[in-house]
Amino acid sequence: MPSLIAFGRRWNIASDDFVFPAISEAFFRFIWYLFFLVLVTCIVVALNNPLKCRSLDFIISMLVLISLNLLTILLCITIARISSRGAILQPFSRRHISTLLHIRLPVYIIELLCTIYSTIIAFVFFLVSGEFCHLTLLFRLTVILQWILLFAVLFGVAVFSCLDRRGEQTIRSALNDISTMIASFFDDVDLVPSDILAGLILLVHSSELPTTDLIPEWMTIENAKKTFNFALAIYGWPTYMLGNCNCTACLELCRKSQCHKTNSRMNITTVEGDNCCLCNLTACSLMLDYSSCSIRYISFRNHLYEVPFAVIADFESHSVVITIRGSASITDLITDLSLDDEPEIRVHTGMLRSARYILFALREQRIFEEMDEIMPGYITVLCGHSLGAGVATILALLLKNEREVRCFAYSPPGCIIDENGLAATKNNVFSIVLGDDIIPRLSFQTLNDLKLRIIDSLIGCENAKYKILIKGCFRLFMYSSSSSWLNDGVYFYFLYFFLIFYNDNGSKEPATWISNLTKNL
Repeated sequence: MPSLIAFGRRWNIASDDFVFPAISEAFFRFIWYLFFLVLVTCIVVALNNPLKCRSLDFIISMLVLISLNLLTILLCITIARISSRGAILQPFSRRHISTLLHIRLPVYIIELLCTIYSTIIAFVFFLVSGEFCHLTLLFRLTVILQWILLFAVLFGVAVFSCLDRRGEQTIRSALNDISTMIASFFDDVDLVPSDILAGLILLVHSSELPTTDLIPEWMTIENAKKTFNFALAIYGWPTYMLGNCNCTACLELCRKSQCHKTNSRMNITTVEGDNCCLCNLTACSLMLDYSSCSIRYISFRNHLYEVPFAVIADFESHSVVITIRGSASITDLITDLSLDDEPEIRVHTGMLRSARYILFALREQRIFEEMDEIMPGYITVLCGHSLGAGVATILALLLKNEREVRCFAYSPPGCIIDENGLAATKNNVFSIVLGDDIIPRLSFQTLNDLKLRIIDSLIGCENAKYKILIKGCFRLFMYSSSSSWLNDGVYFYFLYFFLIFYNDNGSKEPATWISNLTKNL
């Protein structure tokens, strides 16, 4: 819904976001009130009559603070009640929130002045005059708790301070950069962060997108698992030691490393960019099967737009595997950030240049002609992880018209290719994404689609925002299909606590609302 406009400014909060803050403030103020009544009435007054104290100024200030707290509790309950009305995109039912906030401000200012006066009495007057009674310690503790309440309100105002989506000129950190980029997708719609959160919760419980079973036969988990060994081997000795962190593996790597020599067991023709002991090459060979593989060409050159890659003949699957390394250096990160597009099909410029570099090296070394002689009718398999997956995808586009190409892209970045070019990769590229990895899903197309789906879900939703957030929290932390929360009644008691305001039409029958909500769950 539209951002709240109050005190002549636009705020980063909506009129239906005051349910939980108002309930929380009312609850803690009620605890403050009970603390005063219980301790003063039941303990202190029973032991000592406060009227015996020489000065009664603190009693007057305490009565004023109690009155202001009771008034604030009533205001908070009223704000929460009105804020809970209507659906997310029905702000008219909550039009009085701004008026209540204008009433709340002078009450807060008066409360602040009274607290300052009480602080002077508690910590200055008693100390200077030397007057002391048994209520002094309790009075000071009460004033401290009052300051905590006031600072909590100020903190809430600071968190939801005035909204200026385009006004900041300085980005203090990379995290702010990312959040600004994502928030820019919602600049053309007047939604606050809680609206977006509610929309995401609605999307989680909506119907899943349809999938198709019409995929090539070679796109299987078994093939992806086997090919992943090639994608991992190109990372060299750091990855080998990370996966084999023991003295035996270290000794094996040192024993097989040969200065300025190649490993004849792997039938290597060309090695470029490795160190003097060929540690990367040795680690790569140790991670592969000697009996079925032959490294024909391997390059560890790592300059701008020049990524390490290897050409491996896999006799078992009758294929030539071109494995490309992912991001593992500063120059790789610069390649990741080269986001300009190319004409016709728009692709990632940095990855396109890296793919062209590999293609040029393959043709310069006459790799394809050599493999045609050694293994006629072979299949070209491309693979890579992260940056390597993106480069492999674009390289597959460059080679698909010349030969049969299969590409295994492990966690590819989401910004490789535009929507128009996806059809060209449908039968040649198999993307593998692990779990909830966000990087492969982070692209302009997916973010724009997410925005449209959030807006559609909010338009079609008739529930209040606080109801959606309650259901989302229970789904996330407590509720499951096999749990007995609903049967035990704990869920009902929790909802009943939040439904002091009853339902939207003013009916005082919360049981009806709870039964309807249970059906929705």
